[in-house]
This record gives sequence, structure tokens and C-alpha cells, in this order.
Amino acid sequence: MDTLTGGTGADRFVLDTNALVADTDTIADFNSGQDDRIQVNTVTGTEDSLVALSLAVLYNGDHANIVSADDNTLVYMTINNVDHQDIINNFDNYFSVI
Repeated sequence: MDTLTGGTGADRFVLDTNALVADTDTIADFNSGQDDRIQVNTVTGTEDSLVALSLAVLYNGDHANIVSADDNTLVYMTINNVDHQDIINNFDNYFSVI
């Protein structure tokens, strides 16, 4: 488990969905208003939704968990102080798919 923090301005946090075991990274200071994004590397780079990426977002108190859509016990990332519903409703404000 790693705690990730960005600097000033836009930050990119890479989401590793190849993990076979839960090794949750935590983003301490995500700010979509500063163009922070969670980067997901894919084969095609054309996925444009959580469903297409086989991801889901779950409520975790004041935080949001990014989990496998197939197994929500596999938590890839926790984003502190972010409303999970905002991530669900505003995919492009949170993710950069390449």
C-alpha cells in the first residue's frame, strides 16, 4: 500500500488494474479542479466508462474506493475526501485512459 500525493497543478496517478491481490494505493490530495487525473493504461485506449474498464466505485465514508467490477473486495485505489457518486457521474473529470 502506497500513499500518493501530488504537487501543485495537474497530477497523474496511475491505476494498476493488473494486481492479482489487493494492494490499495491511497491518493491523499486528488483535485479534479486542478486537472488531476487517474491514468489507466489499456490495450486500446478507447474505454470511456467505468463499466468499459471493468471498474466500480464504492462509498467508503469520506472517501471513494476504485474496485474491480468483478470482485469488489479487490480495492485498487482509495481517493481521500472525494464523493464516490461524483466519480460515477463525471468519469472524464477523474480518469485519463491511454
